[in-house]
Amino acid sequence: MSCSPEAALLLLVTLARHRRFAAAATLFSTARCSTTGALNSLLAALCSPTSSYPASFLRIAPSVLLRAAPHAAPDAATFRILTSALCRAHQPTAAADLLRCMPGLLLDPEPRHCRAVLASLCRFAPAPDALAFLDDMRRWGVSPSRPDHGAVLDALLREGMVPEAYELVAKQMDSYDGVAPGLPEFERVLRAFRESGSSVAWLLEMWTRRGRRGLRWDAPALSELVAALREGGHLAPARGLLLDILRCPDGCVGEERCPMRPPEWSAKQWENPDMASVAARRRTSPYYFHDS
Repeated sequence: MSCSPEAALLLLVTLARHRRFAAAATLFSTARCSTTGALNSLLAALCSPTSSYPASFLRIAPSVLLRAAPHAAPDAATFRILTSALCRAHQPTAAADLLRCMPGLLLDPEPRHCRAVLASLCRFAPAPDALAFLDDMRRWGVSPSRPDHGAVLDALLREGMVPEAYELVAKQMDSYDGVAPGLPEFERVLRAFRESGSSVAWLLEMWTRRGRRGLRWDAPALSELVAALREGGHLAPARGLLLDILRCPDGCVGEERCPMRPPEWSAKQWENPDMASVAARRRTSPYYFHDS
């Protein structure tokens, strides 16, 4: 038989009040929502922020969706209702899993809703979950924005996942999403490298890749890089980099076009820098690095 959303909701409220969740889910095998609109109306009532039993209803909502599917096919609005409720309940991993079901039903996840789920993942889920969902967004044709990258980067650095944070920034450098990273992102990753004592190889690779893309470093980012090398005990590379900065004619140090850039950046290239020249020009250089 068929029922109105109001009648089905009344029955579900009664069953949920008595914690008869299995019976509430089974209701849809007999009392069917005949249209997608009716299904969405019922789910919206079940998952409403003002509902008396939102957490309880979330337990049966997936079963409601599955049992209604033969009679009322879910659409994008159906998934939006359910995933929004899951995010409000601080269950973003479950919301992400629901969105992953959409392509199999020939439905396209909405960019705005994907970003809302990603933001919730960054706040309430482990950072690897947010990073994996970022890859899912790319596969669905939803290009992550700069705020999306920034939120995932914050989550990774908050959990001490410095190499993963670097890989995220590296993908941006390679125009993987068409969104180039800004200097603040580089400064944060460099600062994390300093605090974690990571290998100098990561720092030099970041330096090289950014230079190849023609992306400039500003004075604060360069200060972080030199300080990271120095604090890691790599004094020769730090001195050599500082010398190249002072010799660079127009601030393009590290770029492919820079006349101070050798064919390959290596520790050998930075051996025995002329520190007398550094001392003579240090105070008049726009790239002044404090010893502190």
